[in-house]
Amino acid sequence: MSQHIATIQAIYAAFAKGDVPSILAHLAEDVQWEWGWAQDSGIPWYKPGKGRKHVEGFFGALRQVEIKKFQPLALLGDNQWVAVPIDLEAKVVATGRTVKEVEMHLWGFNEAGKVNKFRHYVDSLAHFKAFKGH
Repeated sequence: MSQHIATIQAIYAAFAKGDVPSILAHLAEDVQWEWGWAQDSGIPWYKPGKGRKHVEGFFGALRQVEIKKFQPLALLGDNQWVAVPIDLEAKVVATGRTVKEVEMHLWGFNEAGKVNKFRHYVDSLAHFKAFKGH
C-alpha cells in the first residue's frame, strides 16, 4: 500500500471520529481546498479556498449536514494522487432534504507527503437543491 493511501485512510478514520485536528495535521499549510471548482456553487460546504483555516471552515459548514452514510468504496493511488469513490447519504439539517450519491474525492500530495490539493466531485445540483429545500 502506498503511503498516500495510508494517509487518506488515516484522514477518513479521523473524519469518522470528528477529529478535525488530526485531519489538519495531514494537510500542507497552503492546501488548496475544492481546487479547480469553476464557479461558486452556492453550497456552503463546497467553497473553494486555501489553507488550513479554510479547511476548518469547511468542517464548520459541514455541521449543517447530517451524514447518514459515508463509505469509501476503493482507494486508488499513485505517487502524487489518491482518488476515492464515496457512497454518500447526507441530510441537510435545515431542510430535511437528503442527497444520495457516489461522489469522488481527489487528493493531491506535495513532496513532503502532505495533502496540498483536495476536490469533491459531486452532483452539485442535487446538493444545491437539498440545501435550498427543493
